[in-house]
Amino acid sequence: ETQPERQQQPAQSLAKLIKALQTAESSAITASLREFLASAAPTATSVVQQQQARGLLTWACEHLAREFTELGPSAELVNTARENAIQTIMDAPNSFAMADAFRSFVDGLRQQVVQLLSQREQKIVSETHRLVRELGPENVTIQDIAQNLKLSAGHLGRVYSRTAGHTLEEYLIRQKLEMGKRLLLDPR
Repeated sequence: ETQPERQQQPAQSLAKLIKALQTAESSAITASLREFLASAAPTATSVVQQQQARGLLTWACEHLAREFTELGPSAELVNTARENAIQTIMDAPNSFAMADAFRSFVDGLRQQVVQLLSQREQKIVSETHRLVRELGPENVTIQDIAQNLKLSAGHLGRVYSRTAGHTLEEYLIRQKLEMGKRLLLDPR
């Protein structure tokens, strides 16, 4: 393995970690984090190796913080976590402690992304309910709702099911049944 290849490995591994964090998929995050740490902070025994590991890990913290403040999580929270992680990495007595500090920072980012995705998904469900009320359950289709929300019908269905705990089809059927009951009770 040549020196330039070794220098590119952490950058490539960090790119994979960023992609995994954006999806908040735990297994992908774990695998890419392991790969990044193996390339950035191998069991450094010499002082020079530990300094290199510190440099790579603090660079990664800076890069991740910049990427994720653009995604939407609170910049203040991300920057505070970044500062704490960098301070812990700088004060760490060995590469294991450095890697642990970086792992904690990544886990904090993952939690913020999960929360952000959950809020977005909840908003999609709320907007779906609003559209069904406005357009009327008898007239609306999943495709209509998806077009109004500028989503694909498949994505809308997955997000709705995951967030609401039942399918969008079931919700529409229930709404149509409720409307039918109201009409039977008050035929005017």
